Amino acid sequence: QKELLQRERLATVGHLSAQITHELRNPLTSIGLNSELLMEELDEGHVPDDTLGRARPLLESITKEVERLREITEEYLRFARLPRPERVSVDLNRVAAELVEFVRSEMEQAGARVRVDPDPSARPARVDPNQVRAALLNLVRNAREAVADGGHVVVRVRTLGDRAAVTVEDDGPGLPPELIDRIFEPFFTTKPQGTGLGLPMVRKIAQAQNGDVRVASHPGKGTQ
Repeated sequence: QKELLQRERLATVGHLSAQITHELRNPLTSIGLNSELLMEELDEGHVPDDTLGRARPLLESITKEVERLREITEEYLRFARLPRPERVSVDLNRVAAELVEFVRSEMEQAGARVRVDPDPSARPARVDPNQVRAALLNLVRNAREAVADGGHVVVRVRTLGDRAAVTVEDDGPGLPPELIDRIFEPFFTTKPQGTGLGLPMVRKIAQAQNGDVRVASHPGKGTQ
C-alpha cells in the first residue's frame, strides 16, 4: 500500500509538472528572445552610451535568470515524461568510467576526487544506458556538493547474484537521520535553489528498469 501510494503521488506530480512546464515555456522563450534582441541593438550602437552602460548589466541578468528558469522547467518536464526505457545489454563498468571522466573536471574544481571501483566479473546488465547515466550523474553531483575540499567520491559497480548494483559513495558529513526518509519525496530539498526532483527522478529511473534505489548514511562518515 505504501508503494502504491508513492506511485500515485509521483504520477500526480508528473502530471502537474507537465502542465506547469507547458505554461512557463512560451513566456520564458519570449523574454529570452527579446532580451537577446535588445542586447544586439545595444551592441550595434542604436542607443546613447550612458543608456548602454545601464542597460547591458540588466539584460545580462535577465538572460541569466531566464536560462536558469528554463533549466528548471526542463527538469520538471523530464520528470513528468520519462520515456519508456530501451533496455539493452550494457557494460556498467564502461558507463561508470565514461561518466567519471565526464565529471572529473567539475569535481576537481570543487576540490573533490572521484574514481571508479569496477565490477571484477564485468557481467553485462540489461538497462537503458542513457537513463542510467542520467541517474548516476545526478547522484555524483549530489555527492560533489556533500564533500568538502579534499573529499572523495567513489562509483562502485558490483554483481549481486542475478542483479547489478551501482553505488555512489562519498565521505562527506552524512545526512541527519530525520532527512533520510524524505529525500525521495518530490519537491523536498535542502538546497536554496533546488527543485527537489533529482532524487525522485533517480528512483523513477531505477524502478522503470525493475530496480530500486536505497540510501545509507552515517553522520560524519558519508553517504552511499
